[in-house]
Amino acid sequence: MILLRKICLKELSEQGRDFNWGKHDCEKCQRLMWGHGFVTRYFGELEAAVFIKRFRCPGCHVVAIVRPEGYWPRIRSSIATIFMTLRERLGTGLWGLGISRQRCGHWLRRFEKSSNRSEEHTSELQSLRQLV
Repeated sequence: MILLRKICLKELSEQGRDFNWGKHDCEKCQRLMWGHGFVTRYFGELEAAVFIKRFRCPGCHVVAIVRPEGYWPRIRSSIATIFMTLRERLGTGLWGLGISRQRCGHWLRRFEKSSNRSEEHTSELQSLRQLV
């Protein structure tokens, strides 16, 4: 389970494991979750990996990871960065500077697939539409 929260990545990278994650309730059974260690994750704006807190529910035994809002699972760049890059590519036909062509091409192919199968990727398309 992924818990999306408003998290400042700069503060998270500076404080590391000492970052205040607050208390979280399980979305399935509404019980207070316990800390369950850390995992490292990479985000596009940061050069090094950051520690992300995991939580475990004592009731239903689900393990949840807190993730910053504005990021899709398994994608290290923010939704806003992806949107701006795709908008520039579709508008001008050129890739923006600073992000590899291969990564941008992956985003474009995934967006095209999502457009063709919009019922499966409704949340991704809604996130892009909110940024317009």
